Amino acid sequence: MSSWPTLHPRLANASVLDELREVWQRERKLRIEEAFAPGLAEEAARTALADSFEFYQMQQGTRFVYWRQRHAFPSASGASIPILQRIEQLVMNDIPGLVSAITERPHHAPNLPDIQFNLLRKGSYLDAHSDHLPNRLVGYVVGLTREQWPPERGGHLQFLQPDQRTPTQSWAPGFDSLDLLNFFPVMTWHHIPVMQDAHNRLTLNGWLSGMSDQAPGGYV
Repeated sequence: MSSWPTLHPRLANASVLDELREVWQRERKLRIEEAFAPGLAEEAARTALADSFEFYQMQQGTRFVYWRQRHAFPSASGASIPILQRIEQLVMNDIPGLVSAITERPHHAPNLPDIQFNLLRKGSYLDAHSDHLPNRLVGYVVGLTREQWPPERGGHLQFLQPDQRTPTQSWAPGFDSLDLLNFFPVMTWHHIPVMQDAHNRLTLNGWLSGMSDQAPGGYV
């Protein structure tokens, strides 16, 4: 795989990583602003919105309504789209490397991952869930949303108490941002309330596996 810059150069700075480690150890979740190489977020959002999205809805288990766009990795499909090749590098190598540096434990992408853009529009929502599965240790959300609106209009990522109803924090959709969420061993309950207005909430989502001192054998 070729190598392109995908993360912001400041994330290689030892003092910046120390600050991120401190937040992670305290909160087990964090948002990194200005996370990516200049221009990457703009190009990724433009490329995603220029293509079609498939409608997704589930009525059993975790209920949700949104649109998803999936891409096989260019190196596997033979496609030659530079931005998708950069995103392949981002999700396969660079985000796992950054998360490993922040958590001080090795993390890796799933064995058969793909690129998943999620688009939430008016009426979209994601019910309370924890993403707690055996092969998920840390979740990430790449923010590609320039629009801004207040949390009472829905569409913000809200963290919940164990009752799965009471919000403790609300994160606005971000742009050029990277959100990291701990899924193991403590479940991070969260949801996205119904979007009430005509906005586009665009993200690139994924999960990482890795090593935990709380897991049998150390790995999940």
